[in-house]
Amino acid sequence: MLAIVAAFLTVAARFYVPGKGLTPLIQFGEKLSDRFIPELKVLPYYSVKQTYGYDAQWYVQIAIRPDPRDPEMASSVDNLEYRARRILFCWVAYVAGLGKPWWIVQAYALINIVSWLVLAWLTLRWFPPTRWENVLRWAAVMLSFGLCFSARFSLVDGPSLLLIAAGVALFEKGRKWSSALVLGIAGLGKETNVLSAASFGWPKGNSVRAWLSLSLRCALVVAPILIWSYVLHRIFAGVNSGSAGARAFDFPLHAYWMKLRQTFVELSSGQGDAALPRGNLYRMIALTVQLAFLVARPRFKEVWWRVGAAYAVLMIFLGEAVWEGYPDAASRVLLPMTLAFNILLPRGRAWLPLLILGNLSVLTTFDLARPPESLGYTLKAPVELTEPTAGGDSLTVQFGEGWYAPERSTSEYWLWSKGHSRLFIYNPTSQSLVLSADFSLKANARREVVFGADQGKLWSGEIGENRQQVHVDNIILVPGPNQLWWKTAGEVAAAPVQGDTRNLVFSLRNLKLTVRPYAGPRKN
Repeated sequence: MLAIVAAFLTVAARFYVPGKGLTPLIQFGEKLSDRFIPELKVLPYYSVKQTYGYDAQWYVQIAIRPDPRDPEMASSVDNLEYRARRILFCWVAYVAGLGKPWWIVQAYALINIVSWLVLAWLTLRWFPPTRWENVLRWAAVMLSFGLCFSARFSLVDGPSLLLIAAGVALFEKGRKWSSALVLGIAGLGKETNVLSAASFGWPKGNSVRAWLSLSLRCALVVAPILIWSYVLHRIFAGVNSGSAGARAFDFPLHAYWMKLRQTFVELSSGQGDAALPRGNLYRMIALTVQLAFLVARPRFKEVWWRVGAAYAVLMIFLGEAVWEGYPDAASRVLLPMTLAFNILLPRGRAWLPLLILGNLSVLTTFDLARPPESLGYTLKAPVELTEPTAGGDSLTVQFGEGWYAPERSTSEYWLWSKGHSRLFIYNPTSQSLVLSADFSLKANARREVVFGADQGKLWSGEIGENRQQVHVDNIILVPGPNQLWWKTAGEVAAAPVQGDTRNLVFSLRNLKLTVRPYAGPRKN
């Protein structure tokens, strides 16, 4: 178990980018950046080029400005009324970030990481590490595709599962009103979280007092989201709030069968990347097994069966918007059903095949561990330089003209140069800084390359197919913009590379930039 926790934290750490923090976990899309609120535009966030991003890029803006009455928000956030209903984790990020935009963004990305760790501890209540089966089930939940997908893209599903599990744990301890309060708060994180009120079951006995207690607890669960939805409805009265959520539900199993049919068609066609429909098939098999188990073995007296059954009904009515795409959202929407399945499935070797089938989604989880695309460099600098100032400035690095897009393998990263290339570094302070640069150069034909900065030439040498390692220290970065440059001496025509039509003159590999304060000129 500790090894899995360590692996999770190791993977999460790979998404930290110096100067940009944990923003790769939010998946900002470059194509929509013009819409973002001004506070976000000035931050040095990680943007995925030529994409529309993912849902968290909208929620984090609500976290920065958590007042839906703000007139600028409607044009900056896609389907604001729909997304503002899920206000809970936006409020959490705002409070944790002390109202400062940069800290809020980092806090929002951290919510899923912290939730995963707390859930890992809480679920030991149902999976005590006293036998290998419990460890296997615990790992299946913590590494389930839906939970890890939520963490990878900073979505609301993982934190929601934590609140649901906490509410059920309180109910099992006999703290019924505390349970209702936690589940009511969970409803502000995601509307479907109120289904967890099914954990209350029927009251013992048939007295008026018992029914009144149950009714009041159910009301406590649904009241927060109902009141907040009414407030939003009044705010957005007469405003077109978009179509988000409109295709979330459908006739029983209609969208499910359409998705299953499409998956088999794509697998049998032999066209495209077979890993995508195969992954969808694994996740659909897992959810189908979970649904079938809950239906075939009703245990109404068991708390987790009631919760799982509520989400099984939800699965039946899920619409096209939840099942479509690669990957679809069903696995994360139905996370409570996955947890219920692993808790309820009887122990014993006879049930092991069903346990494996019900958790096939784990096979597709490992794709989520891939770190973000390489920036083409790594930056080591004091924290006070990489965090934005009050005016939004920070130490930034940006490749200029003359480069192709960054590439990477499992062991290194690089950029190809067209022959004359520049890199810009912005010093946000009023004092000079000192930079050291470490990199290697490689070319498909022998040629001379010169490396320099604003103060002039710093290194030159002949390179070829073998890597030429370069280390240059004491590069002065004056306040404001600075530049580094790489040039080829004489002819810049590239040696041809089979199957690649780009003008590949030389490659800059594993660029490492280290910045430190300037201590003044050395004394003899």
